[in-house]
Amino acid sequence: MIIPEFLGSLGNLQYLNLAENSFVGEIPRQFANLSSLQFIDLGYNVLDVVNLDWISNLGKLRYLDLTGISLATVDWLQAVSSLSFLTELHLATCGLAGVSSTTNYSSMALSIVDLSNNGYVSFSELEWLFNSSSSLVDVDISNNGLQGPIPDDFGNMVKLRNLSLASNALEGKIPESFGKMTFLTNLYLSNNLLQGNIPESFGRNLSHLQWLDLFGNNFDGELQEFLKGLFNGAGATGSLDTLRLESFSQVSTLLFLNLAKNRITGTLPDLNYFKSLIKLDLSNNQLRGRLPKSIAQLLDLELLDVSSNLLNDTVSEAHLSNLSNLKVLHLAYNSLTLEFSTNWLPPFQLDVIRLAYCRLGNHFPKWIQSQNNYSELDISYAAISDKVPNWFWDLSPRLTYLNLSYNHLSGSVPDLSSKLVSYSSLDLNSNQFVGSVPSLPPDLTSLHLSKNMFTGPVSFLCSIANGYFTSLDLSDNKLSGELPDCDETDHQQSKDDNLQEDDEDDEDEKVVTTGFYVSLVLGFAVGFWAVFGTLQMKPEWGEHACFKFLKNTKEGIY
Repeated sequence: MIIPEFLGSLGNLQYLNLAENSFVGEIPRQFANLSSLQFIDLGYNVLDVVNLDWISNLGKLRYLDLTGISLATVDWLQAVSSLSFLTELHLATCGLAGVSSTTNYSSMALSIVDLSNNGYVSFSELEWLFNSSSSLVDVDISNNGLQGPIPDDFGNMVKLRNLSLASNALEGKIPESFGKMTFLTNLYLSNNLLQGNIPESFGRNLSHLQWLDLFGNNFDGELQEFLKGLFNGAGATGSLDTLRLESFSQVSTLLFLNLAKNRITGTLPDLNYFKSLIKLDLSNNQLRGRLPKSIAQLLDLELLDVSSNLLNDTVSEAHLSNLSNLKVLHLAYNSLTLEFSTNWLPPFQLDVIRLAYCRLGNHFPKWIQSQNNYSELDISYAAISDKVPNWFWDLSPRLTYLNLSYNHLSGSVPDLSSKLVSYSSLDLNSNQFVGSVPSLPPDLTSLHLSKNMFTGPVSFLCSIANGYFTSLDLSDNKLSGELPDCDETDHQQSKDDNLQEDDEDDEDEKVVTTGFYVSLVLGFAVGFWAVFGTLQMKPEWGEHACFKFLKNTKEGIY
């Protein structure tokens, strides 16, 4: 569908939004007649742009959005430079990389600029942006392959509130000049190669800072030293634990702190300094020691993620009893022990519970019974030796991921066909479950039941043979019976194509049908042994055509 040309005859039109309509073809040249237009959004269409001459006639335009439309062959900057009243410019995913322009553009009106996802852009191509710095409020130049140090020129954007330089290849330190952006509220520097510490100018000047995302950089050194820059530079001497609390007023507004996936070491400071935090993510570092009980003072906290560190502590009710807003609790991959009284009722309802490798005690944790709205639960490697209580199997109606693996859990597993939502994953590996494999939802994506004592036939495999299934492990159980024929219509074709040399096989060597074969191949794409392990239920199946395929493939790999 092309954009109707008659729209160009609406000379008094002030607002035009055609975004996300699958329009194709060229932008009508008649748009040049829309001299009263103040707002135009053509984003997320499949439009061809030969030139942008029509834009130069839109002298009253304040908002321009061409997101997702290729501008790789046009001088878009020259066209934009004619729009003296333009306040918002959205050119994300427009192929701007390498586009040169002789236009010397600066604007006193431009306040919001989104140039994200444009390939490999250099800072020299953004010189016009620094020329317009005095009016800018919101700048997003993330995911552009920007390299080298961050220019000090950003410090001239004194009205800036939101800045995203995420997902580039930026190196060096965060510039001290960022401290000049005294209205800065949200700063996104994740997925770069930055080093050093937070500049002291942050603590002196950035009293409005709420969102600081430094995920996935090369920051290292002691956490407390790294964080000093968030506090008043004049007062931040010595350890954070010994500083006077009145020195830390500048971080009272901080809502989100993400230092995950760096190389930060040391211990956690007194978290009283961050009482406004909603999200705290320190995961995938090298932090050691205790989880401070002062975390209980973060009354607004919704996300706590300290996973994949070296923490060694006992987490008690004193840490969590005040966190009524908590939604995500991620303590996995540390050396933490959780000790709660038997009848403790948490004040929160969690969405994500990830406690892998936390020691939860011999008995199944009863406090989980109070959680009825979680979508993910991982208590694997938790040293639980107990029969799973019946109440547990009344699972959350939102559950998509359940991992109870590598414990000493016993009992039978009830019908789960209506207990897991679409595209869910179930991992019960390495326990002591008995009985038949439970009924499962047909759109399961992953099933790991190895190293248990499940018995009975494998006919259930037909019920989960779907195009979304990626991983299957049934090894080391007591399963028996024939491979099911999941697709009768392909029985003869499979036999003709794959079993010509096997006419003498025993009657119980059923044909591997298309439906099951596909589910195996999908599992194979994830990992050979994840599939091969599922095929060890009956040795004579090794001569089956599908098994020969796997055997031959294995030999080809090795």
